[in-house]
Amino acid sequence: IAGMVDPNGVIFAGSSRLLSAIHTGLGTYSVTVDSDVSYCTPTVTAYSGYVYASAYNFNGSTVQVTLWYLDSTTHLPTGYDGYFYLTVNC
Repeated sequence: IAGMVDPNGVIFAGSSRLLSAIHTGLGTYSVTVDSDVSYCTPTVTAYSGYVYASAYNFNGSTVQVTLWYLDSTTHLPTGYDGYFYLTVNC
């Protein structure tokens, strides 16, 4: 299961196993896949430099993705809307 999602939560490219993506807030996304991935490993890569990303799934067919960068003034994590590439290995 693999694909790229754009900043608005639209599936940009990838396998047909990515069913939908929803932009749920600044830097947060919910990606739904076609099967239960409870015991699988999601991995996400931000498409921009200096942007960090994490992905996790607790149960079911939804993977939560978060993108952020470190603010140069406050040095605090700040949500970031951007392209990301998600893979789920089972």
